[in-house]
Amino acid sequence: MTDERITELMNQEVDGANTADESRELSAYLEEHPEERARLEELRTVGRMFGDAGDVEPPAALHGAIMASLAAERAGELRKRAHQAVTAMSVRSVRPRIGFAFAAGLVSGACLLALVLFAIPGRGPIDPSRLTGTLVSREAQEAVREPVAIQFPGGRGAVRIADVEGGVEVDIALVSDEVVRITLEHGEGLRYGGVRVPGGEEHSISVAPRRVEIMHSGDSRYVVALRSTGGERGAIRLRVSGNDGELFEETVRPRRN
Repeated sequence: MTDERITELMNQEVDGANTADESRELSAYLEEHPEERARLEELRTVGRMFGDAGDVEPPAALHGAIMASLAAERAGELRKRAHQAVTAMSVRSVRPRIGFAFAAGLVSGACLLALVLFAIPGRGPIDPSRLTGTLVSREAQEAVREPVAIQFPGGRGAVRIADVEGGVEVDIALVSDEVVRITLEHGEGLRYGGVRVPGGEEHSISVAPRRVEIMHSGDSRYVVALRSTGGERGAIRLRVSGNDGELFEETVRPRRN
């Protein structure tokens, strides 16, 4: 039996989600490996801690500041692509005037997009992932495949949410100075399917209906599998919380089934 399977059975046992056969499978394993009972009890203790902790409302200005930072990074990337396109056209074009006109159009488009993002009075920065059609590239429209930066005082990293065969995969890489709680909230059309920790670092995980929580510290990467149940997947919400409350929040809607 793999470690991933053991972890899945233990988490489901803590949450009361195991079938009778799965409970017997876990009991048989614990009979052969009694030292693993301490691990199960630890998961139960962490589960009770999560249940007692409750939810914490984030500071009102935190979400806006994060979205403004992401919008600035994406606008900078668009300007960089436009500059590269201008350089390539100048070198390869057989008809310089046509090449110049095309490059000028790209620059004008990038400038217009920057104005849309930052210069609408009273509206503030716009999240580029909400734009569709010709306003953004095809890659930007498939926001589920773009890594999202995670940044907060004492921590940084990235999360990438991608459609895979049979469900969704959430790849989280995080470095933090202190212990933080990573929370994944998902729709009814998905269920927890296991977690891989490529670096093999120790971690504690708790699973509840439509929620996965990981206690994290240091430098680690987690790949959480969410399996499709055939229903509406809905949005996936990632939150990072510390002792002083919520530090980061991002909501991503996967592509349709």
